[in-house]
Amino acid sequence: MPLKIKRIIRSLLLVFPVFMIAVCLSLHGAAASPVWAAADGANAVLYLPHSGEITDCQVGTVSCSDVQAAPISESETPVRTLIILDNSLSIPKDQRPLITQLLTNLIGNRMEGEQFTIVTIEDDIHYLCTNESDYLALSSAVNGIQYQNQDTQLTDNVYQAIQTLYQESPTQFSRVVIVADGVDDKEIGYTRAELQELIQTCGYPVYTVGCGPDNTDERTAMLDNLFALSRITSGQSYYFGDTTDTYQMAQGICEYNQAQRVTIRLPAEVCDGTVRGVKVVCGGEEYTTQLMMPFESPQAGSAPEKKEYADTEHTKPVPAQPMAASGVPLWMVAAVGGGVILVVGAAGILLLFCRKRKKKAVQQEQKEEKKASEVVEIRDTVPAIRHWYDDLPGDGPDECTDFAADTGENTVQVFGNVSRRTKRLRLVNVKNESLFYEVTLQGRITVGRSASCQITIDNASVSRTQCEIYQQDGQIYAVNRSQTNPTRIGRTVMDHPTPLKNGTVLTMGKVQMRVEMDG
Repeated sequence: MPLKIKRIIRSLLLVFPVFMIAVCLSLHGAAASPVWAAADGANAVLYLPHSGEITDCQVGTVSCSDVQAAPISESETPVRTLIILDNSLSIPKDQRPLITQLLTNLIGNRMEGEQFTIVTIEDDIHYLCTNESDYLALSSAVNGIQYQNQDTQLTDNVYQAIQTLYQESPTQFSRVVIVADGVDDKEIGYTRAELQELIQTCGYPVYTVGCGPDNTDERTAMLDNLFALSRITSGQSYYFGDTTDTYQMAQGICEYNQAQRVTIRLPAEVCDGTVRGVKVVCGGEEYTTQLMMPFESPQAGSAPEKKEYADTEHTKPVPAQPMAASGVPLWMVAAVGGGVILVVGAAGILLLFCRKRKKKAVQQEQKEEKKASEVVEIRDTVPAIRHWYDDLPGDGPDECTDFAADTGENTVQVFGNVSRRTKRLRLVNVKNESLFYEVTLQGRITVGRSASCQITIDNASVSRTQCEIYQQDGQIYAVNRSQTNPTRIGRTVMDHPTPLKNGTVLTMGKVQMRVEMDG
């Protein structure tokens, strides 16, 4: 095998593990801010985990201007909370008081108008309360929980409880809390895969609390299956074997208490029954999800069509309109991951060749500069010297001494440095100085997330085209090119071309880059 190919393969093998770690971290980061969405008549309703000003909204490629936002605390029913508890004797005695304390913290931290449904699961579902908001009634239900010797059909009952919750009001945001000692892989009744599909379809955030020991492979697998339900819609999972801080658990489960409800009036041209991407920029953060559009907008003033549901005790629900931002099918994740790996592999090969070509170009440039800076003696006429001067590459030298007079022997000497003084720009990441971008200042240098920019910053908080940097009359300037995510110097928004100097820090989204120049 040629030495060059061996080097390329060796480099790819070194880069691949680092790349996979970066992909995992980026996926984890993407799952940290889930979005729940539903289509309600001619409106799209989104629940964002944080409040803020809505500065941009798009459905597909269509911009939406009729957008209303308000904290969910202002809603009559801000959220419904479904608590599913395994009350079998398999729950250790020393963990039962912790469960009672956790549930007490949840109902004590309830929002005004929040509705709780609490169920225990045995051979069937036992409802302790339904859509209850009164603290005394909720406290009585929690304190009355009894643990019994029973065979728990967890997967079947969790499936039916979530299905019932969804069918009651598909457009009402809800969250699910499951307290159990694990999920098995049984193949009768509803399977674990069917339960995962239902959770992904409804899109509700699921919070799981694991009980019991994990001292065998079987117990560990059952707990892992339980915690996997939370990952489908970016909920959180807890295990009493790791922590007994029920207050912090309750705080994590109530993370959506500060959420914001966004209502988007859907333009008629997007109401075609297809699945479209929805993007909302709120408080500088960009949130995206997928949502099935209605077939047409109802006439103004008409009442929304009433939905009826058949008895579906043992049937799967019709695919729902709401979809979680992180609820992407596994096959899609695998396909995207495989495609990304291929792209990165090709990019790695291309990068090696580009680095080699760049090295040659730099060496050639150094040779030309060295040659141009030397005293040149040419036995020719003055017009010929001027012709040579005009043919210099680029814009010609920045400075050159006057030509010496003709000596009469057709010998003319040219002195001085005739090399071009081209400035080089370097942008250094303030938080990680090993990460920097360096280019030659020729024309206008575009900076942004897009691959078409001369300086591409791979960070979701950076706009596709963030700013431009250019040289004029010996001074370096930067000009903002993003209306929704303006470039800043310190806390000052760049609303006009701004001079740059060494040490200036440009803020682009969450990225801070220090300007360094030489030449």
